[in-house]
Amino acid sequence: MPKPIEAIKLTKRSIESLKPRPAPVVRYDDRLSGFGVRVMPSGHRFYFVRYRNKHGRSRWFSIGEHGKVTADAARSTAQRILQAVIVDERDPSGEREAFRSAPTVNDLFDRYIAEHVERKNRPATRREFKRIVERDLRPELGRHKVDAVTRQDIDHMHSARSATPRQANLILAVCSRAFSLAELWGMRAEGTNPCSKIERYRENRRERFLSADELGRLGATLRRAESE
Repeated sequence: MPKPIEAIKLTKRSIESLKPRPAPVVRYDDRLSGFGVRVMPSGHRFYFVRYRNKHGRSRWFSIGEHGKVTADAARSTAQRILQAVIVDERDPSGEREAFRSAPTVNDLFDRYIAEHVERKNRPATRREFKRIVERDLRPELGRHKVDAVTRQDIDHMHSARSATPRQANLILAVCSRAFSLAELWGMRAEGTNPCSKIERYRENRRERFLSADELGRLGATLRRAESE
């Protein structure tokens, strides 16, 4: 049988007295079950808490590095994690993994361009939409998680472009379509498009005067209509 891991009172002094070895050294706290420290061969020491989730799977949750986090602060964090596991039947380690692997808005835009813009829009529209994505949307939102973008994020982006209402509305329209597809693709819960309910700006109509050739063609058309 493997030798049981020694439990000690985890304090600054006891942790720093643990010597690094070729393989990681693990010591558990003798006061809080599951709370421990891992000493790496490099000499770095990391606090963790170990527990079993509601499905009986053993999970490790890394709390932080000794020196940046105190033993008392790490123990308090471990207590909160264990309470969430026992009382709320949560799986903090699984939640962290799910968040880290969740798609970013950059991932959404990549798929939006490949599966929607490239397939369903005309060449001129494709160029314009891709330009909006690269110039306006990726810098503002790209690094966020898809399901973490809020209506306030979109409203701030839209409001910052109030001086160019038509362009602001077009950016909003492209963003809204991408997030609608995010719901369809399971990247975000249905009915949570952050672009919804954001009021579009009124756009000034642009006047254009007809050229001489256009006036001539219009006159001929009117004359034909009158004669008929």
